[in-house]
Amino acid sequence: MASTRQIPWPRVLAEGAVIVASILLAFGIDALWGERSLRLEVEGELRNVAEEIADNRERIAFSVDVLDRLAAAVPEMVDVMEASAGGSTIRIPDTLAWLGQAIPPTPDLSFGALDALVSSGRLAFVGDPVLRAGLSRLRSRMDDAAEGQQRLHQMYDSFYLPRAFSGPNLSALYDVATAFWTGERQPGQPLQFRTLVDFPNSPWLRNYVAFRKMVLIDDAEEWRGVVALLDELDERLAEPQ
Repeated sequence: MASTRQIPWPRVLAEGAVIVASILLAFGIDALWGERSLRLEVEGELRNVAEEIADNRERIAFSVDVLDRLAAAVPEMVDVMEASAGGSTIRIPDTLAWLGQAIPPTPDLSFGALDALVSSGRLAFVGDPVLRAGLSRLRSRMDDAAEGQQRLHQMYDSFYLPRAFSGPNLSALYDVATAFWTGERQPGQPLQFRTLVDFPNSPWLRNYVAFRKMVLIDDAEEWRGVVALLDELDERLAEPQ
């Protein structure tokens, strides 16, 4: 008669427990490693965003300075134009003529790091909810601010240029523009007067110059709002995530 062999349940259960524990430990290690890898990837992308924000802030600060300087020239120009309202031209310094009608360039901003963070889906893993919300709306805030300068370009192209081409010779303004954009322009420092120029004067041009000031001021305020948001994000990015 065959002997009945007893199953060593304690040993079987112990071995099973070890196997289960090993599997759970492996899953846990894998999950921890995946979480650590994700955290490192998010931190790396946020460092890139921080560098991008610093560069964009510098470009926007330059643009705001230009907007402020152009707007500051408008009252003097309008006063001269109104004082000579009966004439078709006014004789004014070339610097005032240029500042009174020049169009500021739209800041050449970079969005590569921010777009990469959003498109990768890792923005959702940014722990700071204020930082996450600020980054999610940053691009639209910049686009809104840029609309003001697009409006200035449209006004300049459709309203001012067609009339300016049929007016006095303003070629002297080229030297002022060159000086402004190539280094003579310093925050708070006036441009160097070179010569007097004949500038067109009419009711439509006075209205154009005056309305242009409102757009310049509004646009500068929009960009200041963007700078405030960038400063807030920069402070958040400096904190551990």
